[in-house]
Amino acid sequence: MLSKGVIAAFAILAALACATFVAPTNAPFASAASGGTIDARGAGIAELRGAIDATVTAHYPVMLTKDFGGDGTMDVPAATDRVSFLGFTVYFSAQSAHIAGSDVEIAVIGEQIHASGSGVGTAYFKGTGSYIADRQSSGSWDPDAGTAVAVGTAAGSGQGLFVAHGRGVVAVRGTVTYRSGTPAGVLLVKDIAGNATIDVSGGVRGEFMGFTAYAGFNSATISGSDVGMVVAGVDLYVTATGTGLAYVLGDGAYSLNGATSDSWTIRGRFVDVGPR
Repeated sequence: MLSKGVIAAFAILAALACATFVAPTNAPFASAASGGTIDARGAGIAELRGAIDATVTAHYPVMLTKDFGGDGTMDVPAATDRVSFLGFTVYFSAQSAHIAGSDVEIAVIGEQIHASGSGVGTAYFKGTGSYIADRQSSGSWDPDAGTAVAVGTAAGSGQGLFVAHGRGVVAVRGTVTYRSGTPAGVLLVKDIAGNATIDVSGGVRGEFMGFTAYAGFNSATISGSDVGMVVAGVDLYVTATGTGLAYVLGDGAYSLNGATSDSWTIRGRFVDVGPR
């Protein structure tokens, strides 16, 4: 059994590795076959990522989009200008956008934001506003840490649902199904029980202190009866369903079982993942 100290140590090592090994790739995030819905309104920052079909409107915003899967459609009419920034396309004063694909992301900064869509992925809201996910889970945007929300991911009986968004490190250990996405990050995986299903797209694979390491990956889906994962990056999206322990280190937000989000810390924070 990995102790909390060991998990934290590996998280720090992953963060150091992330600063050293980063390589861009393209890969699918998840299947939208049994997706959910998201609808949010507010002012500040709104981000959606995953296998989604989404429409966003706002009052003279800045919009950023990226097609990680390579099969997405991006319709951003009436933009006054566009530039490339860290692999994203940035649009200025485009008051509406529609994106769809197996792994796409859109981020909007502005006022009078309305973001709606369907599929499987995660959402993040920072500022003032409200949202409703999967037509049943609702909440408010957090102006400080932000609010992380899972879309189209439901916990079964006796399971918990953990979702996190931010920059830094996230670690999860237990009987879980785990999904992660980041523009370019480092992932460490350890199949402790020996029965895990591991699907990691992109990146350079290697071994690191008993873990299988993926440098520069874009997305991963992992499930098993006892599996450990540590991911480090600058734009992390993580969901995990099941039972176990999670750890967050850095700057971001997380929620458990659809409850109000809480913030990551620079000293690290542990979260028990399980049913209410």
